[in-house]
Amino acid sequence: MKKYAYILIILCAVLTTACQRKEKTVKNAGAKAVVSTATEDSTATPDKSLASKGTITSAHDVPVYSMVSEVIKQKFVKEGMRVNKGQVLFTLDLTMQQSEIDKTLREIEQARFQYENILVGQGYDISKPQTIPAKIRNIARTRSSLNLYEQNLHQQKLMSTYYTIHAPVSGVITDIQAYQYDLAEKGKELCRIVDTDHLNVQFSILENELGKFQKGATVHFTTLAYPNDVHSATVTQISPKVDENGMVRIKAAVNRNASLHSLMVGMTAIVKK
Repeated sequence: MKKYAYILIILCAVLTTACQRKEKTVKNAGAKAVVSTATEDSTATPDKSLASKGTITSAHDVPVYSMVSEVIKQKFVKEGMRVNKGQVLFTLDLTMQQSEIDKTLREIEQARFQYENILVGQGYDISKPQTIPAKIRNIARTRSSLNLYEQNLHQQKLMSTYYTIHAPVSGVITDIQAYQYDLAEKGKELCRIVDTDHLNVQFSILENELGKFQKGATVHFTTLAYPNDVHSATVTQISPKVDENGMVRIKAAVNRNASLHSLMVGMTAIVKK
């Protein structure tokens, strides 16, 4: 019995040694395969094209303000609506302003009556104003305050033009901040107009890549949203300084013959030279 146990122990030892040797052989083979792959990769031709992440911007992104504080009577715009330069965007309530104009018109009428009385009192025929010396007429206008009231009327009519707010540029409406019956506060932004027909792509490159870029050079880019749409742009600006991270800022105008329908302001662009 002891003899059989002894033989069994020897057999187990032999089998264990064989398994260890086999495992070591497999590991060595795997290591050689990794080294071989790494060697092949190191001899592969690297991609020398330069790629940089940038942002699509608009050549014109214009805020629209009100010049006076008044309630919005009508709003003619919607988010994403295309407008032309000079198009009416908002109208403000003109009730109070018109009341001031009417008051000034009544004051001018009274002042004109007083003006004529002054001239008649000095013996002049007001039906023949060409016979009255200019100096006398100016004195009469000043004494009657006619000049003052007419100046007020001119200013009030000028102010009335501010109650109709027009588009300062052509583009697409975005970021609407005011609606009908809201108070349009003087100097507070009502909305913005983005020029989607004139776009730029802004990106940064490393300082050592600067020699590959110059004004007038063509770059190509895609967007994360539409990676298969390739667009071209022409470099228009190169920053005159290198930032603390060793990067140089570049702006390129998107070519108009490109397909602009898939581009939106704020998109991430992948630029290649």
